[in-house]
Amino acid sequence: MDEIEISYAEEWRKNHWRAIQSAYSKAPFFAILAAEMEEHFLQTQVQRLWDWNEMWIHWVFKWLDVTPSLSYSNDFELNPPNTLDLRNSIHPKKELPVYIESAIQLTPLIQQMGSLSVLHLLCYEGPNAFSELAGK
Repeated sequence: MDEIEISYAEEWRKNHWRAIQSAYSKAPFFAILAAEMEEHFLQTQVQRLWDWNEMWIHWVFKWLDVTPSLSYSNDFELNPPNTLDLRNSIHPKKELPVYIESAIQLTPLIQQMGSLSVLHLLCYEGPNAFSELAGK
């Protein structure tokens, strides 16, 4: 992913931004988030897909008011050591396997949300988004 370059020849950013506006413009906290999101979508130009994704990861962390420690690897690890590897276990249209439910504790909101996005959570919960994720 860190080698994939983004093409700006098409208007994909404008199309995505309009879809987000259409889906969330009536959400209670959308107006607060919209200006910064629009700037990222329409004005920020990064070269690589990795940079685009990382920009949004940090944006989400900022709005959730969390500062997690992130670490990156240079190589794909088929079986990462000391890690609960859920890469192929979670699917938006399938129930969670029993071993996952026993390994992680899902808050009632996450159970309700199902496959909804963190953007949905931020637009509807605003400053309460992290508390909702944490089950507080």
